[in-house]
Amino acid sequence: MSLKGWQDWRRKNDEAMGSLVMALSDEQLMTCRGMNKAKDLWEHLRKHREAIQKSKLINLRIKLAKIEIQRGESITDFLTRVQGIRCEIQEYGTSIDDTELIHYVLNGLPAYYGEVVTAMFANPNISFEKMKEFLVRFESKRGIQYFHRETNIAFKAKEQKGNSMSRGLIFEKCPARNVGYFE
Repeated sequence: MSLKGWQDWRRKNDEAMGSLVMALSDEQLMTCRGMNKAKDLWEHLRKHREAIQKSKLINLRIKLAKIEIQRGESITDFLTRVQGIRCEIQEYGTSIDDTELIHYVLNGLPAYYGEVVTAMFANPNISFEKMKEFLVRFESKRGIQYFHRETNIAFKAKEQKGNSMSRGLIFEKCPARNVGYFE
């Protein structure tokens, strides 16, 4: 390389380094100390970004694998949370097919969805949208909602004064589940 060529390269490298350094936060600058070539700095930043994205993707997959319906949450809200995590994962360029997503959803449902879960696992070709329709219909027909302890009528019956039953079957019907409650 001639002296003129080297000087041109040095000027371009310094301009590129200046632009990159100005765009970095203080924390990012700390990881780039000692780098004097724009190409090396760019490669370091790319690898660092990829490592962070991979870590975030792993954490999202763990979050999806552990997802459960919350107390008081409707099935629609639960499925919206699941789809939100799926969208976040897709932003990182990874896709989750309906079959995998259905498994996460079914594993996150409480025991009183048992018959639905069994039926869904028996039908491996069901789409996420069909499963969603089925679960919403099941919830509305059964009047199911995963209530907080203090809102459950069966628990309130136990707390009433004069309740002679300390443990056992409470014969009042719980309208949320339309079943008796055994304590």
